[in-house]
Amino acid sequence: MREIKFRVWHKNVKTFVKPQQYIDFDHTGTLTQLGKYWQVEQFTGVKDKNGLDIYEGDIVRLIWVSTDCYGYIAFGDGTFSLFDENNKRITTNIGAPFSCSMVVVGNIHQNADLMGWK
Repeated sequence: MREIKFRVWHKNVKTFVKPQQYIDFDHTGTLTQLGKYWQVEQFTGVKDKNGLDIYEGDIVRLIWVSTDCYGYIAFGDGTFSLFDENNKRITTNIGAPFSCSMVVVGNIHQNADLMGWK
């Protein structure tokens, strides 16, 4: 079973903050976000080739067969996927075998330039 954990980006302060202070679960177990200034990002359950946790919003470098590209992680259509700078899906599922070929190089908040944004 995959570990459920989160990180929280504070949009005004522009830094990650402790998740326990800004998220909660209601009586049905649904995640509730406390306020509009925080972005909650979930751990994908996958680690990169260096053993670093991969979260939504991370920018990774994927080197796979003849592919060498950068992309960001997002959740959609029931799975965590890798997307390019134009929001085009590169992979449908970031699990094996791709995780052994990915390296976290930043995140969309602090390193948008890696995606050619800004």
